[in-house]
Amino acid sequence: MVVYKEMRAKGMNLNNVLYNTLLSMCADIGFVDEAVELLDDMKSCTDYKPDS
Repeated sequence: MVVYKEMRAKGMNLNNVLYNTLLSMCADIGFVDEAVELLDDMKSCTDYKPDS
């Protein structure tokens, strides 16, 4: 999740594919807290929303 936070800090363009890939990765390796944080960030974004 360090990479994700660094990308946000640098103002990089984050898209739905990136968010969903990171959510999937968090689910696969059991990073529940990070997944919840990522999902909350995604929900607060005006451009992208979770797929499901």
